[in-house]
Amino acid sequence: MNKLDITRKTTRDNILNLIKAGFATIPWCGGIATLIDDYIPKSIEISLNKFIIFVAEKIKELEDKINFDVVDKEEFAETFKSCYLGVIRTTREEKIKIFARIFANIFLEEGENEKVKYEELDHLIRVMDNLSIGSLRVMVVAYKYFKDNRRFNFEDLFNHLDDINVYLAFGLVNELNTANLLHITSYPTVRTANYGNMPIEITELGIRFVENFAYDLE
Repeated sequence: MNKLDITRKTTRDNILNLIKAGFATIPWCGGIATLIDDYIPKSIEISLNKFIIFVAEKIKELEDKINFDVVDKEEFAETFKSCYLGVIRTTREEKIKIFARIFANIFLEEGENEKVKYEELDHLIRVMDNLSIGSLRVMVVAYKYFKDNRRFNFEDLFNHLDDINVYLAFGLVNELNTANLLHITSYPTVRTANYGNMPIEITELGIRFVENFAYDLE
């Protein structure tokens, strides 16, 4: 561990200690301080261990197509750091698995069908860091039912979403629209109730995202 890593860890620990101390002084909030102390460091370690396992599994799957010697060192460093930051900010296995698959992709040789350009990987890492679990679910559902026609109305999509109210569902679609995984093509002059006739399409980026990195999410 170099001096910069030690400094970052010390800074992070100091911040956690300040937050814990603050909660400990507030009546009825002592339990929050205990949760931070017991769970946060452990959850980060668990997430990183899962990331390592998922990377190893993907490398094994792509074994014949991998070439560590041709990896651009700067792209490798940037991709690893970005994935690392994304992984330690989540405990959700679905997101960790996608980060791992994105990271493993940089080791593919040029010309392999699964190879994704660095600029797209870099974009998707930042997209993944911001997307909620709910929006990932919506993306997978949209792909499952509409990948062939690409275009559909919000009502068509909402009919396939269980246990999500219409306002949250449309908010999740807007998350995906911001990332250009789905695209709200226009805003109708006359709108039906609950955004029903809002036209949406799956983008080419969205198709590639699901097929390369989110293909087994439910």
